[in-house]
Amino acid sequence: MKQIPKLARILVASAFLFAAQWAALNNAHAQAVQQVAVLVNDEPISTFDIQQRTKLIQVSTRRSLNDALREEAADQLIDEMLKMQASRAMNISIPEDQIVNALSQMASNSNMSVEQFSRALGQIGISVRTLRSRIESEMAWREVVTRRFRGTVRVSEQQVESAISNAPTLETATRTEYELKQVLFLVRPGANDATVRARINEATIVRNSISSCGSARSLIAGIRDVVIQDVGKRNSTQLPADINTALSTLQIGQATEPHRTDRGVELLIVCAREDVTDTEAARLEVQNQLVNEEFSVVARRHLRDLRQDAVIERR
Repeated sequence: MKQIPKLARILVASAFLFAAQWAALNNAHAQAVQQVAVLVNDEPISTFDIQQRTKLIQVSTRRSLNDALREEAADQLIDEMLKMQASRAMNISIPEDQIVNALSQMASNSNMSVEQFSRALGQIGISVRTLRSRIESEMAWREVVTRRFRGTVRVSEQQVESAISNAPTLETATRTEYELKQVLFLVRPGANDATVRARINEATIVRNSISSCGSARSLIAGIRDVVIQDVGKRNSTQLPADINTALSTLQIGQATEPHRTDRGVELLIVCAREDVTDTEAARLEVQNQLVNEEFSVVARRHLRDLRQDAVIERR
């Protein structure tokens, strides 16, 4: 999902450019909603689905509308249908909170709320459901590949050493080591938006008053369903990219902006930090890169096999 922030910026920047072009086609789109364009193992992809995905690709890549673009959109949707079918076969479902969090991150990167971001997409004739479908399928597919192949994807020490020797600049690297404390404002599963916003507001008030790790406990006195725990030491290679970026801007005693997790709304307080230069950071970086490359290879092969075994009927 690393490409999501870039995609969000492009979508919003292009909104007004493409609005006029697509407005003239609205009637045709409405008529096409119920028309089946492709069957993938007896599951339909409608003409409207293809039109929506075509718009999304056109806006995000700034390419001209043509038959090749429509064909690319159809192929994307076929692949996503196969990915979702594979995930259902393994009883994998993506929690709604994770999808909403990804959409919220895209909106936030464009300095918008989810509602504003949805309206911006609507101005160019793209339903936010189109983007949600893409996000859900990619999350589900990542889980499919991880569960199916995690026992077979391995990177040897020799591979790591070879990669490091072929890239001398990676022989030493710097990582930042943080000592963190978590303040978690619990949110029950299925809570409505108003409840989540209320928790975010509570977390924001606490965040603005935090001056040290030791001050957090007194600040949450009287607030229900809040958990504080020591996370311990984490280095920058062990943290998600968005969390690592947020922490890098903070001083000791400051907390991250409230962010949604599967358990609630979280603040992370920086209790201590240290920049460490050694070969271990480089080794971890190279190892993670090699593992990701191996997973990408097996993911492409698995999707190819699913396509070969699928019954795909274009109409």
